[in-house]
Amino acid sequence: MRIYYSPQVSDREILYSLNGEVITATMDGVTDTFDFSEFGEGTLQLYSNEPPFEPLFTTALSIMPIISAKRESGILYVELLKFIDDSATEEDRFPNWQEV
Repeated sequence: MRIYYSPQVSDREILYSLNGEVITATMDGVTDTFDFSEFGEGTLQLYSNEPPFEPLFTTALSIMPIISAKRESGILYVELLKFIDDSATEEDRFPNWQEV
């Protein structure tokens, strides 16, 4: 699995735990798990195609931390929200894809 942490400036914190193709996110004391192990080839559609672009998935978290997900040639790519502050490092502000 390859992960991209998409930075957003905020004073909030979101923590991730990765186990195979299962991602557990914790924010504001609430935890939710996202299992991609049965997700096939292609792009996961997270929102409807029509305004107001309603989410197609629910989460116990106050916001959806999964920005995008796709599987290409058997490799899962997931883009996750990552909160950073004004003093974030260059690496946190301009991340690269990570293989996990």
